[in-house]
Amino acid sequence: MFPKSTELPNKFIAKEKFYKYGEFSTSLKTAMTNDVAKIMATNQFSARSLNVKEGSIFPEIMVLRVVLKRRVCNTQLLDLMDKSIRAAYVLFVLEFDGKYCLSIAYKDKNKDNISIVKRWTSNWQKEISLDIEGGSIDAIYESLIKQISGGKIEDNAEKGLKEKVSRSIEQEKIAKKIEQLENKMNNEPQLKKKLEIKSMIKSLKEEL
Repeated sequence: MFPKSTELPNKFIAKEKFYKYGEFSTSLKTAMTNDVAKIMATNQFSARSLNVKEGSIFPEIMVLRVVLKRRVCNTQLLDLMDKSIRAAYVLFVLEFDGKYCLSIAYKDKNKDNISIVKRWTSNWQKEISLDIEGGSIDAIYESLIKQISGGKIEDNAEKGLKEKVSRSIEQEKIAKKIEQLENKMNNEPQLKKKLEIKSMIKSLKEEL
């Protein structure tokens, strides 16, 4: 699945350990109990295990395999689990009934405050197909985000990942606004108003 040098001995993580470092609501604790069968740390992408440069914000990437009791991807639960791991980026490999779903987030750190800015999740698939490429943990992390997001992060070497993520979030907002306006235009009986909405849509598309 991943380079053998990154493999960890089967290290099970008790669900309760996450509660110590995250503000889990009653509903999220219930989701953890009802949806998650077991959690394992299976791989560690680090400067040592991959012979690359250490990450600038978080030094390494931890791979967590989450075996589920039912086919569900609770992103709120993943975000809190991610935030509770304060020393690494996290790549989640969700597993249910022989199929896999990958999830990764852009995770930022400001002093002691860790935030999940944006999460991407793949479709369910029979096999895991990811390229581990890059000369640093930061480059590998960006590559994983690009692959799991389906190419929603622009390939621009002059921009940092944070800027690319911000741009991607803004593009999603614009695309959603365009969709709303197109629906409104299709239901608008007055020609004058239709043309006004069409002009607004054109302006927004130029921003994409």
